[in-house]
Amino acid sequence: MNKKSLLALLAALLLLLTGCAAKDEGEREVVRVGDVYYTMNDLQSIEAYLKDYYDYMGQLYTMYYGFNPMSYTDADIRTEAVNSLAYQAVVLDKAAKLGLDELTTEETVMLEERVNDAWAEYRESARQQLTLAEDATEEQVEKAIDELLAQEGITMDAVRKSEKSGILMEKAEAWATKDVTVTEEEFVAAYDEKVASEKASYEENLSAYGDAVLNGETPCYTPAGYRYVKQILIKYTDEDVEVLNSIGSARYTAESAQSTAASTAQGQLPEGADLEALVAEVTVTLNEITDPANITVLESGAAFTTELTEEAAAAVKALAEARAVAAAYEEQENLAIQNALANIAPKADEVLSRLEAGEDWDALTAEYNEDPGMEAGSANAEKGYPICADFASFDPAFVEAGMAIPEVGQWSDKTVGETYGYYIIKYMADIPEGATDKEVVRDAMMDEMLTTKKDETFGKAVDQWVSEANMMINYDLLGI
Repeated sequence: MNKKSLLALLAALLLLLTGCAAKDEGEREVVRVGDVYYTMNDLQSIEAYLKDYYDYMGQLYTMYYGFNPMSYTDADIRTEAVNSLAYQAVVLDKAAKLGLDELTTEETVMLEERVNDAWAEYRESARQQLTLAEDATEEQVEKAIDELLAQEGITMDAVRKSEKSGILMEKAEAWATKDVTVTEEEFVAAYDEKVASEKASYEENLSAYGDAVLNGETPCYTPAGYRYVKQILIKYTDEDVEVLNSIGSARYTAESAQSTAASTAQGQLPEGADLEALVAEVTVTLNEITDPANITVLESGAAFTTELTEEAAAAVKALAEARAVAAAYEEQENLAIQNALANIAPKADEVLSRLEAGEDWDALTAEYNEDPGMEAGSANAEKGYPICADFASFDPAFVEAGMAIPEVGQWSDKTVGETYGYYIIKYMADIPEGATDKEVVRDAMMDEMLTTKKDETFGKAVDQWVSEANMMINYDLLGI
């Protein structure tokens, strides 16, 4: 999402909470409840926001998962936008009828704080969008920001109205849910249900428990087979990381070219031809390697024993060349890794030697460790990382070495990591199997359950308010 789109979305959200965005004589209302109404201009702003949002989320899904579940039609967008405006109008009308629109002194102070924060956010978004001369003065920048915000319809009065509407909606929700509580019986039942469901889930996927802990959750059940481990990570030097990254990038490109060449060659060959045998007949000579991230083909040749078209012969040669280059990059990467490990081996050996001499693990961690997750104050520094056999979220080399340590309090030899360098791992403790003491999870579960009950209660209240409201929706104008 570009900066211009972001500011436009902020403006659309502002209109959602203010209503009556423009008051031209010819503007027509689409939703009204009591004194609260919204126009076609408001509706179209929300529609634009929704489309940009769904398009943006669709791009993210496509990027990360390869598919887009965020499809929509114009009718879908219009219906959602109308429902949003109607919902807002009903809640704000109810808040007024309940007398909640009169703010207390504390609420007025809170309103001004929110207005100032929101105004600063809008101005910063506008600033990021602007393209001005490098020698522009701050006065010129501020003037340009003012002009851009005015162009988008963002004013201090609109922001204040928006923030006040937000407070009124919060007050309406608080009024509707003031008597909602969670009983002890409800908590115990939910706890027992969660214990059973997590136990069943972890039997299907043991790694899920470790993932939950690493995500900051406190599971209600711990499966068998977990232990806590800590590590002292000795990372590759910055210079070696730069070399490895450059070779890795070149290797990735070469392997992509190899895959493309294989498909092309297979498509060019006559039926029954043996591609592997033909590739083996090609002799490839590479350049003298002075830069491990820059490998090229000097020449290649073959006297094919199978009759091939000129295109097929060229495709087979191209595949042989691509394979040779990719293999050379793999070899150079392996050499670079060995060199990088040799450069940090003395430091890792020094740590191991000092551990064997009885020095304190935590002191050595503070001196040598380069894993942010093991630094004092981090989420896992106190207990360590939870791992089990074949834990899917960590480097297999780390997991295998950590699970191979025979006794609590012992540590591994230096272990080659998949990416970073050497791991030195200490077996800290077993994690007992079984249900978590309900008092440990009580506060978090009670808060979650209370939020859920309040959401449900408020939803039912709004449904009731909708049924009682004298709502006008201009379906003829909307076309739905």
